Amino acid sequence: MKLIIGGMAQGKKEYACKAFCLRADQVLDGAVLPLEQRDGIAALEHLELLVRRLLDRNMDPCAWLEVLCRDNPDIVLLCREVGCGVVPVLQEERDFREAVGRVCCLLAKQAEAVIRVQCGLGMVLKGELL
Repeated sequence: MKLIIGGMAQGKKEYACKAFCLRADQVLDGAVLPLEQRDGIAALEHLELLVRRLLDRNMDPCAWLEVLCRDNPDIVLLCREVGCGVVPVLQEERDFREAVGRVCCLLAKQAEAVIRVQCGLGMVLKGELL
């Protein structure tokens, strides 16, 4: 599994497609992915929106993603950084940010590679790109 993180509109998907030889149509969207679908996934963007959907259904995002990664060991996950900026007033928004952070920490520990993309450029934080 590979984890790509970065801010909004920083080129994560384009970077992932080029670095890991993916077609754009192979990158599924966490905002609309059926929660029953956890196999046959090459790449998944908007991981943060998937986490929100899981939280909204009182599901454990870490447990759900562990199964996803077990069933798709070569998956590339793309997640927008949500923990920067002004601290939200609403508790549920703070809980969402914390959940995304915890998910990313868990995934980073397990990942073969962790890459941060900014301005379309990838910085390898863990592992190597072949």
